[in-house]
Amino acid sequence: MRKGPVFLFLSIIILLLTGRAEAVTILEDDFTDKSKINMSQTTARVHTDDGGYIQLDHNRAPSALDVFGDRYAVVTQNGVEVYQYDTLTNQVQLNDSLSPPPLINARGVALTHDSYSMWVLTEHELLKYEYNGGMIQNPFLSVAGLSNVLAVTAHSTDDHVIVLTEDEEGKGIINWYSNVDGTLSYVPELSLTTDYMNARSVSMVPGTMDYVVITDDAAYYHSFGVETYNPFLSVSGRSDLVAGSTQDGETSYLLLSGDSTEYITSTGSEPVTIDALSQSNIEKSIAVSLNPGSYDRAILTEDGDVQYYSWVGDCFMRNSAMEVTGLELMSLFENPGWYYSVTINSATDYDEVKITAIEEKPAGTIINYYVSNDNGATWHDIAPDNWIQLPVEGNRWIVKAELSTNDESVTPKLHFIALEVSKFAIFDFEVVNITAPNDGISYTDRPLRLKAGSEVTFRVQTTGFGEDTIGIFNPGGVVYLERLDAEPPEPHTDDDSWDMWLGRYVVPLRDSEGNKIAQGTPIIAVIRVYRNGGADYRELDFEAFGIVDGDVTLDNLEVILIQ
Repeated sequence: MRKGPVFLFLSIIILLLTGRAEAVTILEDDFTDKSKINMSQTTARVHTDDGGYIQLDHNRAPSALDVFGDRYAVVTQNGVEVYQYDTLTNQVQLNDSLSPPPLINARGVALTHDSYSMWVLTEHELLKYEYNGGMIQNPFLSVAGLSNVLAVTAHSTDDHVIVLTEDEEGKGIINWYSNVDGTLSYVPELSLTTDYMNARSVSMVPGTMDYVVITDDAAYYHSFGVETYNPFLSVSGRSDLVAGSTQDGETSYLLLSGDSTEYITSTGSEPVTIDALSQSNIEKSIAVSLNPGSYDRAILTEDGDVQYYSWVGDCFMRNSAMEVTGLELMSLFENPGWYYSVTINSATDYDEVKITAIEEKPAGTIINYYVSNDNGATWHDIAPDNWIQLPVEGNRWIVKAELSTNDESVTPKLHFIALEVSKFAIFDFEVVNITAPNDGISYTDRPLRLKAGSEVTFRVQTTGFGEDTIGIFNPGGVVYLERLDAEPPEPHTDDDSWDMWLGRYVVPLRDSEGNKIAQGTPIIAVIRVYRNGGADYRELDFEAFGIVDGDVTLDNLEVILIQ
């Protein structure tokens, strides 16, 4: 609706005097901690360092690193590269003769300990490479047709391999393969579909055929040939686990989260953590491998660095001679990745919502946002900085974001998110005064018996941070209401979007054609609040607001005659 300059000026003055109504902010998160994130549903990577942000997770590569003695194998963009300590340079160097030919989509590697052979896992195959002046694939010890692969582990000397996959429900599957008469064969009696959700990795205990399955929050120790895990050697209640590695000849293993390691061993009756053999402040780690026969461990980071920690009797020290940096890893991101907030309960039901986001979106990347006010039963897509109205009111709020990329070399980042809620409504219309009222009139009557020329003062309440409020009267035209500086009543005391407006309507003496308003003329009213520059509005309709009953000028004439 077009308004004159005088009205706009007065509106600005009113806003300056009373302050701008705002919505209720029920979520603000800069991701510097995980307290407001539902980590059980969030699949994107959360970085609480560097100011806090969320990005696509790298394709999980829990078995992308395996160390044995003076060498280790790393899964890179080019396949598998083997680095070995060189006594001439006192530094690990790439050993091309021990590295397999370039390979696309490698996912994991497991070294054998009695030769230079290795097992390599790709997206769809398990391959055995053996050394014969160079690395040669053994076609008889290979398996094709794999899907949903997660990790690989192998017996240290014999041809027994476990490939960890997951089913459609997200449960971890142990796929056991053994060399049977010179051919790698699936062994159903040793394979197992577990109930473990969010499986991450598997590690066979060197020198045995026991193995440990690592999920995002637990580690399950399985003795060879036993379907159920050993509760005396297993742990739970962890968080953000990404990989693990077992100690040779012992019931001990190392767990890796994104920023720390935890060394677990058994007392015979229960597993315990050995703090001295555990570490913290290891950032962006994605794979770990214990060096058999020692507490030394190598850790692979997202940045393509292999960090090597040597145990020196009472602590760990970085061993730069065993480290490489800047490897080109599989630069493929898990696509898409999801962020979920925790559920936030609002004291009042709302149906208006806006999110604010600080995001970083390189070319080819996308972030889509969704909101729910019924604890995730239904979702509504929403763009940042825009208010939307939901179909129904609710008070159990969740925000989720889908991060995706069309360029697998880059990821979007979400640095901050806020959720504001409101309820855009107009209500509690109240007449507070009538000049020259008729005898016996009640302000709550509808229709009001009003004299032509009398003035009706009224007020109305709104929520949802209305910008302008008007009354449209017939007869009478448009009345502009002013925002009052008032304290919100119950139940709106915590709702900063609440406003009270005051308006004045004068019953005209004459109609639009200049004729005197006739006795009994009905008065129709619409009280309307606007938002978003007039694009959104709510209104109260009074088909029978009032009826003309008398004339103020006649009252004045009577007074003059009496005098």
